[in-house]
Amino acid sequence: MASDFTKAKKFICDKLEESHSKRMALLIDHYIGNNPERVKALVEIICQDDGILHQRGSYNIWVMRKGKANLLIPHLDQLLDKLEGPSHDAFGRGLLGTIANMTIPEEAMGRIADYCISALENPKEAIAIRANSMSVLTNICRQEPELVPEMELLISSFMEHGTAGYQARGRRVLKELNRIRKKHSL
Repeated sequence: MASDFTKAKKFICDKLEESHSKRMALLIDHYIGNNPERVKALVEIICQDDGILHQRGSYNIWVMRKGKANLLIPHLDQLLDKLEGPSHDAFGRGLLGTIANMTIPEEAMGRIADYCISALENPKEAIAIRANSMSVLTNICRQEPELVPEMELLISSFMEHGTAGYQARGRRVLKELNRIRKKHSL
């Protein structure tokens, strides 16, 4: 008899191959629920594939950002390995959007911050990845408020030459960083 993990992996693969739509992503998300084995199956599919399953499965990572982001914490190292290697922009956008909504484990904070800072400094990086990197860094500052001045300087330094979307996110992030600064009397 197949394990829940094996069944979950097959179900998720079949659905990802069937179509790429919001409806399908929500169906997969509902199937996964809060089941750790099913989350593990999704992560394994995304991290072991470089093609269509990787891209389509990435949308499910993004869907998990509201209410289920912390289910990915046990798989953060594996997801970060994939993020730092060759991956579809959809994966970076989805994963960073989800990390921006989770309680980031202290042991992963430095690695995540380094990636996000590098993304911000790289003008060739996709705008959505750069914008989500700002949100992740803001999340880190909520947990480590002493980093606020450094993040404000970093984000401000790229605002002048950024796209309209980058500038809009930057303004929002700078306002939030200012609120964090005031809350912690920095």
